[in-house]
Amino acid sequence: SFCAPRKFETQRNYDGSDELPTMPAIADAPHEHELLGWQLQPGDCVLFSGKTLHGAVGNASESRSRRVLTTRWMGDDARFAPRRWEISPPYTGGLQAGDPMECGLFPRLL
Repeated sequence: SFCAPRKFETQRNYDGSDELPTMPAIADAPHEHELLGWQLQPGDCVLFSGKTLHGAVGNASESRSRRVLTTRWMGDDARFAPRRWEISPPYTGGLQAGDPMECGLFPRLL
């Protein structure tokens, strides 16, 4: 089921998502969930559906920064669906409800 989206920075639900169920406290009962994880090296890639609950523990290293490149891919039938909360990334490209997801911010790749 779909839960209220959370900000990674604050671990709080986005304002305006109150009508959705709150995400379960997985860290409090990890044995009740199927958790997957991998040791990654520079250049490795992880792909998953945006509907997948995902996150990472904080980088405790003082000597190495964590660099991440995130891209979002969708089918040519995808349409813009407004939300009552801030979206991530917070860019709409001027799209309106039901518009195809194709504009300067969301280019079509051939």
